[in-house]
Amino acid sequence: MTLPLAQVREILPSAPAAEARPEPPPAAAPITVTAPTPQPDPPAVPTGPEPGRSAAAGVDIDSVIDALAVRHGVSPRLVRAVIEAESGWNPRAVSRKGAAGLMQLMPGTARGHGVTDPFDPEQNLDAGVAELGAQLRAYSGELSLALAAYNAGGRAVARHGGIPPYRETIEYVRHVLDRYFTAADLPPLSEGGR
Repeated sequence: MTLPLAQVREILPSAPAAEARPEPPPAAAPITVTAPTPQPDPPAVPTGPEPGRSAAAGVDIDSVIDALAVRHGVSPRLVRAVIEAESGWNPRAVSRKGAAGLMQLMPGTARGHGVTDPFDPEQNLDAGVAELGAQLRAYSGELSLALAAYNAGGRAVARHGGIPPYRETIEYVRHVLDRYFTAADLPPLSEGGR
């Protein structure tokens, strides 16, 4: 598509003003505006050895995530972003603080949700998605505060009046939000998204 310079200035307000750059003579060729080349989709969220399945229990993780997200009123994209940040999709992951499984449940949180085996993907996901949903409701849907509470605990968020100034929590919130919004159009594993 070819547009005269005046129309380009209307479309792109950052185009230089006439005073800064003189108009080309009337015989000059019109300016050509080309749409940007579409970029490939961002990299997919990593998973275990068999896409869409837990190596530990043969569970179809995507189906479980989708069902639990509906049950607990949480976006399945957000659940996937949290899992990627928490465990890197490793159902046997254990943190140095004792958090376990896909959604890295602390022992007290796991007990509070009736989890008997934090490495069982279905139990872990049910408790983790329920906890994430509870945090979202507690913070009126404010993602950054709910994620900070999921990571550092609700008391830390209350004590600091917002995201605690812990490097780990700040990086965690940024990472999850980045994955959540980057992965917005990625389909679940079963549709070939990862």
